[in-house]
Amino acid sequence: MSTARPRRTGWPTTALLARSSARFYRRHPAQLGLSLLGIVLGTGRAGAIAGPVLAGYLLEAQIPLAQVAIIISMGSVMAAIAIFLLGAKAADEDA
Repeated sequence: MSTARPRRTGWPTTALLARSSARFYRRHPAQLGLSLLGIVLGTGRAGAIAGPVLAGYLLEAQIPLAQVAIIISMGSVMAAIAIFLLGAKAADEDA
């Protein structure tokens, strides 16, 4: 019998969102921050809906699974690049 521990995969996302929100609120009015937070969360939910739908269309079009995986991963790659560039800019501002 396996005694595998449950994985807690959502906590890094929550921690990053909390840290980002705190840094934003120090520089901008709270109402603007709340509006932008709603936009960001809404965009994330739209992506969570659109991703599987897009994958389904691509697979239905007989595109190989490896290519579908690459196409779907492009959103994550773009997000990683944006976070990296914003992080570099924030580091310059804090210095």
